[in-house]
Parts: sequence; C-alpha cells; structure tokens
Amino acid sequence: MTKEEYLERLGDNTFKDFIVPIFDFFEKYLDNDNTQAPDHIDTIQNNMKTQEIRHKIALLLGKLYREKRRMLIYFCWSLLTNVHQFEKMDNEVDNDKRMKKWKKCGYSYINLSRNLTYDLQIQEQLQKKPEHQKIVLCASMVILEEDDIRVNEEIDNIQVHSKSSNYLVIAIHGCSFDQFKNRIRKNHITHIHIAGHANDTQLEFSDAPVRYKRFCNHIQQLNFHCELLFLNCCKTYEYLQKKSFPHSDNSICHEDDLIPTTALDASYIFYANLFSGLSINDSWNGINNSLGVNNNYCFL
Repeated sequence: MTKEEYLERLGDNTFKDFIVPIFDFFEKYLDNDNTQAPDHIDTIQNNMKTQEIRHKIALLLGKLYREKRRMLIYFCWSLLTNVHQFEKMDNEVDNDKRMKKWKKCGYSYINLSRNLTYDLQIQEQLQKKPEHQKIVLCASMVILEEDDIRVNEEIDNIQVHSKSSNYLVIAIHGCSFDQFKNRIRKNHITHIHIAGHANDTQLEFSDAPVRYKRFCNHIQQLNFHCELLFLNCCKTYEYLQKKSFPHSDNSICHEDDLIPTTALDASYIFYANLFSGLSINDSWNGINNSLGVNNNYCFL
C-alpha cells in the first residue's frame, strides 16, 4: 500500500501522527523476498534500533491508553512485544528463529495499522449493547516458515467493503490460535471468516496447526455461539467432517481444493450481499447464482 492510499484510509484519524512513522518503517518490507536473507535481517534489526521504532510504538501505545482504545491497545501491545523480542536477538541466534520473529513483527504491524483505520467504526460498534453488535472476525492462516509477510487480499477486501455497513470487521492477518480465542473471549463476535492455509485435518494458525476436535473443544470452553462460520479454505467440508459446525447457526465451507481466485470471488459476493442488508441465506444464494451450483461450496 502506498503512503497516499494509507493516509486516505486514515482520514482525520486521532492517531495519524503516531502511526505514520511506524508505517514508513514497516511497509517497505511487506511481501518482499529480500527480507529472507540473513544479512537483510541484520539490516532490518539495526535500522529498527537506529530509527527508534520501539519508542515510536510505545508513544502510540500511550496515546491509545489515553484515548481508551481497548481493542487497538491489544494490537499495539502485540507489536511492541514482538519488536522488543526481535531487537534482543543477536547474530548467534538461529536465523530461522530470527526470521520467524521478524515475520511476527510484520503481521503484528499489519494488524495494528489496518485496524487503526477503522477506529471510528470500532468505537461506534463497541458502544452498542452486545445484542445489537454485528462483528465479523476475519482471520488469515499462514505458515510462518514458508510465507512472506503480506496482507491477505481476501481479508483486506472484506474489511474495506464493510466500512459503510452496520458491521464491524476485525481483521487478524497471520492469526495465531491464541489471538483467535482472545478476540472471541473479549468481543461479541457474531460471524467468523477464515481464509488461507487449511486442509481436511487442520487449520494452519500461525502458532500451530489446529485439528477439528481441538478447535471444537476450545470454542465450547469459551461458551461461544455465532451466526456464521465461513471457512474459505481447501477441504474445509472435510475438516468439518461433512456436517454443520455445532457452535454456529450456519456453516459455509468448501469441498476439495479451492482456487484462490474462486475464494476471492465467493467472499466478495457473499459479503457484498450481507453488508447491503441481505440475510445469510440470501447472501449464500448469491454465491450459487454467480458461480454456479457446481462450485463445491457447501452450506450447512
């Protein structure tokens, strides 16, 4: 994303002066193969210290506390913690471990910077009574050992298109299972959308792959139930054991392999309908009407 595009998204944001210097540092490293090289990691680490990025994040955190932005504080703490841990790693640490921590820094930055542009929406939605809130938790699955740091286009599109709707989209790129559970624990999540790496046996959360039984057990322990679980990944019909998810009113999943462009189209169609005021059922019908009934999507 260019700086001009980001500033347009921010608009007249209370935290603009605090986030822009952090944006200037991190954004050039997103989806960049060169950051895989050991000497480049050294350069990033040195630049991070020289440009006092941790101090700038701490300043933003202080501002978020003063303005009582609880959700954004969570994302900022995540970034500050990962940056502090990355800075402490010396050259003798295994490079794979340093790379993994750097990627965690990158994803923490993405989550803070992107969600920050929805500050007004977040405040408006959280001021409503829980029974009137409509909150979509969008999580992208990544494998830190394999994937470059990048914004998940599908998740980003859903969040962008929600801006003029009655829904709040919380986007977590490179989501860990702990982050996923924390959002469910702390917010009145009504819809869950998961995109990225998955198969018939596990969802690839960034901290560990999660099998279906474990996923269900943790959701049950949280005493959680939502209106929709949308697993927009390969073989998630098989992952759900070919039956509806017991902790949601509706489930959307995909049988067999899923082409990325099809996943993008399906999510765009569904949420364009949902955010315009259509029901989940009518929004689902939009997928079949646009992609054809033999698209391997399943509504359970």
